[in-house]
Amino acid sequence: MALLRMAVENYRCFKERQEIELRPITVILGKNNSGKSALTRLPLLLETGVHTDSELPLGLDGLGDDPPEYLDLVYGNNVHRALGLEFSVDFRGVSYHVKATIQNIDERKIQVVRYFEMTVGGKR
Repeated sequence: MALLRMAVENYRCFKERQEIELRPITVILGKNNSGKSALTRLPLLLETGVHTDSELPLGLDGLGDDPPEYLDLVYGNNVHRALGLEFSVDFRGVSYHVKATIQNIDERKIQVVRYFEMTVGGKR
């Protein structure tokens, strides 16, 4: 499976929507504290939403011994701000595009999928 594109909104230091199209070689350059590490860790984060046994939308425990808290992923650690995630993959010649918005419900200390859209081979 090849990851072709990923996009985020309200993710770590990125308030506005950021989209990255991946090629055989993708280079991410920038000043210190500009979000390079956040973007390079994004594929692992996206994987936690796909390969998880967690009841939550993102299985952050799968990110290692010291996984981030959900609010560490949200721009400004704002408990009311939704996290937007998007990615496109090619699997055996078929394109898959997934777009999701994850909303924190602070009163219950959980996160839910507020919006989900999946396109397979150009069809929803």
